[in-house]
Amino acid sequence: MSFRSIFYRYPEFLPIPLVLDGATGTSLQRRGMPKGVSTELWVDENPEMIVDVQREFIDAGADVVNSPNFGGSRFRLTHRGVKSSEVAPLNRRLIGYSRAGIDARNASDRAGRPVFLAGNTAPSGRFLEPYGDATFEEIFDAYKEQAEAMEPMADLFFAETEISLAECRANVLAFKAVSDKPVMASFTIGEGGRTLGGDTPLCCLLTLAELGVNIFGFNCSDGPERIYDALKELVPYAAGLGVALLAKPNAGMPVELPDGRREYSMKPDEFLPWIQKIIDLGVFVCGGCCGTDGEYIKGVRELLGKADPDAFNYKAADSTLIACTNSRTAEIPPTAKKDAVKVSSITDFDDFADNLEENYAVLRLDSQEDADTLKENLLSLNMPLCLTGDQDAIAEFTREYCGKAVVLI
Repeated sequence: MSFRSIFYRYPEFLPIPLVLDGATGTSLQRRGMPKGVSTELWVDENPEMIVDVQREFIDAGADVVNSPNFGGSRFRLTHRGVKSSEVAPLNRRLIGYSRAGIDARNASDRAGRPVFLAGNTAPSGRFLEPYGDATFEEIFDAYKEQAEAMEPMADLFFAETEISLAECRANVLAFKAVSDKPVMASFTIGEGGRTLGGDTPLCCLLTLAELGVNIFGFNCSDGPERIYDALKELVPYAAGLGVALLAKPNAGMPVELPDGRREYSMKPDEFLPWIQKIIDLGVFVCGGCCGTDGEYIKGVRELLGKADPDAFNYKAADSTLIACTNSRTAEIPPTAKKDAVKVSSITDFDDFADNLEENYAVLRLDSQEDADTLKENLLSLNMPLCLTGDQDAIAEFTREYCGKAVVLI
């Protein structure tokens, strides 16, 4: 089977293999951006610099470049002194610099290789309740504000360097609320092979696939080896879900130099063999993150140019009956519905969870009140869920649920 027939969610207008860009932040620093400043405000004052960075990556072979809206949420910008009323206009200007540069390049390209622009977002700088003080709607609204500002000029969206599944869900839902353009989502992986929020890679994939993400993967982290390990277990599940995988690793770890500058530990000749190993897993969307410049991306282009996605033999896994919280996974029997417990009948959720015989719960929601009750008690019921009952109540609950529930109607 061809790559596109297996990964049916992969955008039709994008080529495959697909080369992503490299490190915007470190590339801007090499062009004079001071440490510690707001990248977004500095780019707004020096727009020619982002155009120059993106030209470097395009000349090296990138098919997709990220807009400079990474830290453009209202939470991050107002912390830097930007007025709330200026957040959306600033986001429009930032993506506009990239759009103008790419349009000029595409108009003059004689090779006929178009370049695409990803409207780029990142962690908001706030944490969702109950672990932080931000509500789901506050985070959702902040990302929606960015998405609306970028939508007219973006070819697709990219939520990257995500550290928590809960926040990434809000980000993806915000994209979906304003546009039907494709969405890529990418997490950074920490020690233990989980996100910094404790989410497992599999649960991140399963959850975001339900929301309609087209391409999923990992970026940043402490180098390509950790990303390779995270991707390896996901390939069969991604093939079963039709969601293509991506890798955009750092060039190793940062190293502080005596003069205060920072370099990364992996040169291209150390970095690129790991990209080849990632390609050998069946991952054909690759680029670079912190520390990677045009030389790295040129190497990625050469490696992907030799790859044939249609020749790869994928073994797809069926995840239909797999439920997960951010950190726990369970396979739900297809007959589980008969064991459903009404949410309205549970008087003590701690006691209910302690006395479950399985590592999952089967619950029946019959009303909006049931959905609200279940939301309020998720700390007590931190386990994979199988849901049945009223579809509207289930939809209300799952909109904010940090995980994938198996729904049996």
